Amino acid sequence: MSTRSATHFRDITLDGVSTAIVYRHHDGYPEGAGVDLMKFIEQVKEQTSREGASMYGTRFDDSSYLAAKYLTFLVTEGYKYDKDYPLDFGGVGILNQDPMDIDYRYIVVCDGTPTIYVQKIGWLPNGDSAQIAFDWDDSAPELLTSVLDKLQMI
Repeated sequence: MSTRSATHFRDITLDGVSTAIVYRHHDGYPEGAGVDLMKFIEQVKEQTSREGASMYGTRFDDSSYLAAKYLTFLVTEGYKYDKDYPLDFGGVGILNQDPMDIDYRYIVVCDGTPTIYVQKIGWLPNGDSAQIAFDWDDSAPELLTSVLDKLQMI
């Protein structure tokens, strides 16, 4: 069974409205999607600070553009079925709300840094598709770097 996740991109605050949500069908747990998010941030920094880089920069303060960069990262980093046909991919997409079957929610606050949180999503014991949120810290999203550090992933 796949571990699905949704990554929310928000401007300025953790409790703000998500501008874009990127869905990931596989490897949504922190050791997969969380590590990939950290790699993505590092690659954006590297690629936009090189000599001859475009004038657009990191876009760490622009949730719409950063979400577009993240989707591009996911497609180029492993969701392509065939590199000769880059538009023939699945497993990732842009949504307007969380699907009912995600296991993890990531929140990227585009505050110029950006700050990334992760939240584990649980299911009601009767198998209902309604979600209840729980986390390592009383339902509050936790900083991704803290979670990865606990898992000894950074």
